[in-house]
Amino acid sequence: MKERNRSKVTQLRNEYTQTKTVQAHRENKFRKQRKRRVASIAVISGLFIAGLSMNLVKNTQLISDLDAQKAAAAEELEHVEATQENLHNEVKKLQDDEYIAKLARSQYYLSKEGEIVFSFPEDNAAKTQKEETLEESDSAKSDEKSKNANQN
Repeated sequence: MKERNRSKVTQLRNEYTQTKTVQAHRENKFRKQRKRRVASIAVISGLFIAGLSMNLVKNTQLISDLDAQKAAAAEELEHVEATQENLHNEVKKLQDDEYIAKLARSQYYLSKEGEIVFSFPEDNAAKTQKEETLEESDSAKSDEKSKNANQN
């Protein structure tokens, strides 16, 4: 029914209707341009935000890696400080003649005049264990050096 009514309606061809038609056409064109501008601004803003977000993620990952390195370095520092303290104590002890004499007697089976030295199996076990520990640390150091050389 509506189609019948439309076919019966005729448009007026005067200056007012032409002005309104042109004005409606301009408004439609302006709306399309505004939508395009808003869409382009949204796309550019989205790309900008995505770039900043990626940068933020990279920086967060870098910070976590640096924190892990910092923790490892702090742990290594504690170990080195403990070793250094032990070495300083050993140096102080080595300045004492009595300690040096006791050390020489225990490790090299030296004796005072008229003194008899007896060797027990646990004495040899401790010495053997100390030598094995030194060999293991030397082999670990050489393994680390070879790994570092291979990485370079």
